[in-house]
Amino acid sequence: FWAVIVGVVLKIILVEGAGRYTLATGKTIFEGWRSLGKWTTWYFGPYIMIWGFVYGATAMSSAALPLAAVFPVLPLWAWAIMMGLAGFAMVWWGKYATFEKITAVLVGMMFVTVVGLAVIAAPNIPEMLAGLVPMIPSTDGGIFYTLALAGGVGGTITLAAYGYWLREKGWYTPKWMKVMRIDNSMAYVMTGIFVI
Repeated sequence: FWAVIVGVVLKIILVEGAGRYTLATGKTIFEGWRSLGKWTTWYFGPYIMIWGFVYGATAMSSAALPLAAVFPVLPLWAWAIMMGLAGFAMVWWGKYATFEKITAVLVGMMFVTVVGLAVIAAPNIPEMLAGLVPMIPSTDGGIFYTLALAGGVGGTITLAAYGYWLREKGWYTPKWMKVMRIDNSMAYVMTGIFVI
């Protein structure tokens, strides 16, 4: 429980810092790093390439897992490829507003589902607490399923991308600070509720 609280507070602080930088300067964190000199490209470039590849693969897998479970007509790898292509199509032809609306609906459904299941499962609190002990399932591919789900949570690329999201929302100046703080805080509070 306390790890979730610390994690949520830390994410709020870090992402708010990235958002403050963007609102104050009009630049994203990537542009800010680049302004420090060419060495930052050589330092962060390989990390971003590797992490982007790993994150993309885990995001595709974590999106494919429930589809493969609910609709077992296709294998997991096929669902993962379809999720990657769907993500590509949304980025290539879509607009941020469309992506944001789809995400809002899906997060709303997820909130109702997760909190609803938590309420239904409340009588099994001791069994739920046993689930807080970190372990990897012993089934075939347990390590891959665990890594796929862990990678779907977000990290440094998500943090660094926040400046681009602010731009897409039209939040350019410090007058948007209060709105950005509410947006950021609510996003990580919801994440914390899901984790708990």
